Amino acid sequence: MDKLLMMLTMVSLLGFGDADSSQSVSCTTNPTWSPNGLIVAGGNNDSVYRDFRPFDFAFDSQHNVYVADPDETQILMYPYNYTIGQVPTVVVSNVSCQALYIDNYDNLYFGDRGSVKILNRTTGNVTVFTNSYYSKIFQEYQPLVSPSDLYIDSKSRLYVSDRGMRVIRYLLDQPNNSTVLTDASSGPGISQCIFIDETDNNAFYTCIWPSTIVKFTNDGANWTTVADGKTLASNTSANVSLSFDSVIVDSLTQQLYISDGINHRIIRWSLSNSSQQGQVIIQLPNTTSPRRIRLDKDKNLYVGAIDDVTRGQVLKYINCNPNQTIMMTTSTTTATTYTSMTTTTSIANSTSNVAAMNSVAWNVATLYIFVSITMIIHFLYFMA
Repeated sequence: MDKLLMMLTMVSLLGFGDADSSQSVSCTTNPTWSPNGLIVAGGNNDSVYRDFRPFDFAFDSQHNVYVADPDETQILMYPYNYTIGQVPTVVVSNVSCQALYIDNYDNLYFGDRGSVKILNRTTGNVTVFTNSYYSKIFQEYQPLVSPSDLYIDSKSRLYVSDRGMRVIRYLLDQPNNSTVLTDASSGPGISQCIFIDETDNNAFYTCIWPSTIVKFTNDGANWTTVADGKTLASNTSANVSLSFDSVIVDSLTQQLYISDGINHRIIRWSLSNSSQQGQVIIQLPNTTSPRRIRLDKDKNLYVGAIDDVTRGQVLKYINCNPNQTIMMTTSTTTATTYTSMTTTTSIANSTSNVAAMNSVAWNVATLYIFVSITMIIHFLYFMA
């Protein structure tokens, strides 16, 4: 009887929860996005925000878009279902911010000159997380130099790429506990962005100015070039200039997605097939230069861009294959939809709703089985 009860406990532990509680999903084929992007932030050519330049952006759990605008020394919040011309909310002012990240609790981490600060979602207070790192070379704390990108992994560790050519890892509950993973003495150059591949033992990728993507081991001890813009340039024209500003990694299909600001495009770069290096998947107008790129959980692609005509904007490219999924580790909730895109959006929403209904059905069925087995066991126990 004791063994049977133990088996019952194991069944109950395995059965409850979502049918798929993992934050990482897989990709079977290359996704295809709509050729035209929807403006979900900015795009307002008025006298107030004519110099709007979105250096970075992030999503909260309510699908609002937060945008770093260092030229106007502020962080703006654009609401879900934003319409062009709608005035955004200034959530932080008097900051020089080029890097944003939102955690699972909707707390906003942002770089401000030589520090990383936190806007607490509950209290609304802004506090300094860190303004220094520990240098093993000098055996003392040294100041940060203008964070250019932030990333928080599922183990509550904050990664900071700063203009001092460093990538530094902090423990969120111990801001003074920092590790320099790469710097000017050991790294390949100036890091402009960072992406952590949690499916690959936390290996991390950085954009090295002007047109190189480098992969590091999780301790930063070893690195290798995985995308070199010179290769693409040599395949097209000897005079082509490239500028890699942001990277997303799909480790399952061995694909990189890279923003090339100078040439107004998003590139897919294969890690395993040299003949597919540097494929242009989205070509923006010649007046629009992409900077940061991100994906939400529905595989929609977001591009923070600077436009000479409509000024700064964040564009959303709808995933045309909603049944496909990309191997992405997302430590924040980033589901976003746009109501004006009627046909495609309804398909994406249907997929999300079906997944939610399947999850509920799984839990109900599991509970039913659990209760039934419990009743049978109790009946047999009293009969004995």
